[in-house]
Amino acid sequence: MRGTEGFTLLELLAVLALLALAAAIAWPSPRLDTSGTALRRATSALVETLAGARAAAERDGRVHCVAVGVDASPGGCAVADLPAPVAASLAPDGAIRFHGDGSSSGAIVRLTVGAQARTVEVVGATGRIRER
Repeated sequence: MRGTEGFTLLELLAVLALLALAAAIAWPSPRLDTSGTALRRATSALVETLAGARAAAERDGRVHCVAVGVDASPGGCAVADLPAPVAASLAPDGAIRFHGDGSSSGAIVRLTVGAQARTVEVVGATGRIRER
């Protein structure tokens, strides 16, 4: 009688099926991080909009403003569009104003999706825009 060496095809297929199942469970799904992605994109878009308004105010020498998290643009301000799951709160009021000298009204914008949050600060005296 011959000695049995190696594995049968059925055994190899069973091991491959178990490895595939383990990989499917362990591999992170891109759909699970949609809220984090939306929050990062919204933060980047907000910073770009604010930087554009600040540059336009310095270039034109007049006030430019950006409204955040509102449907109607108050007083002719540009509106920062946020994707649907992202909520925004702005302190102290509904719009950020940039003056011709680069300064601003100052504000703190908090963007949230569920339990995740990011903050964008606009420094009043300098108009500097920072993510926190």
